[in-house]
Amino acid sequence: MLKASSMVRNAGLLGVWNAADADVVKGSIKPNDVRNLKGNDFVLYERFSHTLKKAKRYDNFPVKLNRMGYQLYYVVPVKKGFASLGLIEKYNAPATILKEVWEKNKVSVTLYEGGAFKAYSNARPSKIMLNGKVVSDYIFKDQELTINLAKQSKPVISIYW
Repeated sequence: MLKASSMVRNAGLLGVWNAADADVVKGSIKPNDVRNLKGNDFVLYERFSHTLKKAKRYDNFPVKLNRMGYQLYYVVPVKKGFASLGLIEKYNAPATILKEVWEKNKVSVTLYEGGAFKAYSNARPSKIMLNGKVVSDYIFKDQELTINLAKQSKPVISIYW
């Protein structure tokens, strides 16, 4: 199994491929596979299967890849029980986050454009605002927050707990 990683701000991208001349390869991944990643608590979001896992820095997860198979993980540190993944229909979702600002029990996330925004939150938000207006159309299930934003330039999502 071939692994490659890169960073965007303090989030990582971790790609794994079956680069062998074999029908199946097995291995494992962990947040620490992304060099220079800061923190100890992370979420790993696999882009193609849309699965999210919470992990510590050295937690190992088994990976099985069929011939020519591949997976792409976003490895994002959890801060105050929250981790922005970005616009998940983009290959480099964490790069769609332009800015993240924390104030007490609120985080404001500025995105590059609209689309399907996803984040991890250990608690249901008490309120969500988009460009200063209350958002009621969002999904919060199994600690995953999804907000579908109309196409626009640099929307700001404010999430309150």
